[in-house]
Amino acid sequence: MISLYLEKMAAALRGNARQFYFPMDKERRRDANLRLGRELGYGVGAWDKEDRDSYIRALYGRFLVANSLDSIGVMIDSKEWLDAVLSGIAARISHDQGIRFEPIDEKSAKE
Repeated sequence: MISLYLEKMAAALRGNARQFYFPMDKERRRDANLRLGRELGYGVGAWDKEDRDSYIRALYGRFLVANSLDSIGVMIDSKEWLDAVLSGIAARISHDQGIRFEPIDEKSAKE
């Protein structure tokens, strides 16, 4: 099931969603890429740890790098991406447990 979710998300990024997450302004792209990482993390957070762990590392290349092959390029490194994905997973788990999630930093809180 997680593979189907990721296939549908990848297809959406190849379509209209690409311009939302990969704008042609460097600063906006950086923020949008981090948001995408958090949102993908929130989505994969619905699956058990064992199911999602095998996919998490591949998300950087499949979603970020593959969609950044333009004049702007990749704006965040794999560690920043992984941190964003893990933040999204933590938010999902907290939500599912009924716990109010507090973002890690102020910048995340503003988005």
